[in-house]
Amino acid sequence: MKNLHKKYKRFKEWEKQPHQVAPLSEVHHECATCGTSYEGNYCPRCGQSAKIGRYSFKNLLYLL
Repeated sequence: MKNLHKKYKRFKEWEKQPHQVAPLSEVHHECATCGTSYEGNYCPRCGQSAKIGRYSFKNLLYLL
């Protein structure tokens, strides 16, 4: 029960903080998933992050 109370307290503290958004990247990228050329942090066509390569089952396991 104490663990749950600590998590709730940390969540409430986090909730009060302003959300920070990473500045847009000015580097030209090509999406690994759909091949679209774009500037910014995410592909406008499929939503793929510029930091992450192609979606795969292996990448999914790293996130878990």
